[in-house]
Amino acid sequence: MPDAGVGEPAPSSKLNPVALTSESKWAHSAYVLETSASSIITENSLDRWPAWLLSGTFLGSTAIAPRGPPSLPPLVFRLGFSFIFAGAGYVTSTGDIRNGNGITTAWSLIYLFLNARNSLRRPWHPVGLGLTVATSLCAGIYGENYFQSQNFLNEKTDS
Repeated sequence: MPDAGVGEPAPSSKLNPVALTSESKWAHSAYVLETSASSIITENSLDRWPAWLLSGTFLGSTAIAPRGPPSLPPLVFRLGFSFIFAGAGYVTSTGDIRNGNGITTAWSLIYLFLNARNSLRRPWHPVGLGLTVATSLCAGIYGENYFQSQNFLNEKTDS
C-alpha cells in the first residue's frame, strides 16, 4: 500500500457519492460550503487588499461634504480611518500577518463602536451604511484569522 499520508486523505475518509443517503448528502454539502467559505475568509485575511480597499472607500467618502447627514461620520473620522487602514494593509504586505490582522480588527471594531449606531439611524445615507458594512466585513475577515492565531476560538482547556 502506498504512503497515504502525503497529500492524500485516508481511504476511510473518502466519500462514495452513490452510498450517501439524502440526509448525509445535505450534511456533506453543508460541510463543503462551510469549508469553502472558511477557506475564502482565511485566504483574504492573509492578503493586504481588503484593508487597502477599505482605506480607499474611506478616502473616497471624503469627497462628500464635511457636514453631511447625521448618519455619515465626520470628515476627520473618514480621513483618519483611511490612513489607519492603509497602514494596516502595509503591515500585512510586509509579511507581518498577525499584527496586520490585529490592527485591522481593532480599528474596525473601534469604528463600529463609534459609528455603527449613527449609520443605522434615519435618514440613512448610502455612504454611511456602506462604510459600516465594509468595516464589518473587514472586521470579520481579519478578526477570524487574528483570533484563530491567538487561540481564542480553538483553545481547549485541560483542567
